[in-house]
Amino acid sequence: HVKILATTSGETIHHIQKHNEWVTAIKFSPDAILLASGDRNGGLRVWETETGLEFYELRAHTGAITALAWRRDGNVLASASEDGQVRLWDMHQGNQVKNWQACGAGGLDIDYSRDGVIATVGRDRQARIWDANGNAQREFRDFADLPTQCILSHDGSRLFVGDWAGQVTVWSVVDGTRQGEFNANPPTLKERVETASTE
Repeated sequence: HVKILATTSGETIHHIQKHNEWVTAIKFSPDAILLASGDRNGGLRVWETETGLEFYELRAHTGAITALAWRRDGNVLASASEDGQVRLWDMHQGNQVKNWQACGAGGLDIDYSRDGVIATVGRDRQARIWDANGNAQREFRDFADLPTQCILSHDGSRLFVGDWAGQVTVWSVVDGTRQGEFNANPPTLKERVETASTE
């Protein structure tokens, strides 16, 4: 099920029951006019936020949809899947405009920068930067654990990658160097007790 809720009241505005499998990815367009949702069977649908009506059904993926990202203008939707493909969808015609094999082992996350550059991470334990046409620009390796999330900084100059163990690494998109890292996990109980006892 996909539910659209009013954040002010928590009221359910729309309750959509068109997916026939678990919903595994969901994302509003930048202007919030459209909502995209993907499921475990590779089903991908776009909805009108105001009415809750189906805008497009987008068919092509053969694996679970793992992540969705919108181009800044909201005219293109990018989808990543366990089939390893990245697909770009035109929101004017509802058709696929680009696709490429981003990760043979399965894609896990995707992000769009303001200038249309795309970042992905996958089960091959690599992060990649692609241009708007799907041409590989840079690869990032040596993650301690499976990278599950990626996001580009506001200016597209840095890539943040989070892994299964809670480690976040920061990379320069310009030259591929590792800029730093931090642990996103909350402190352990032992660490909290130690901190509290010193205050």
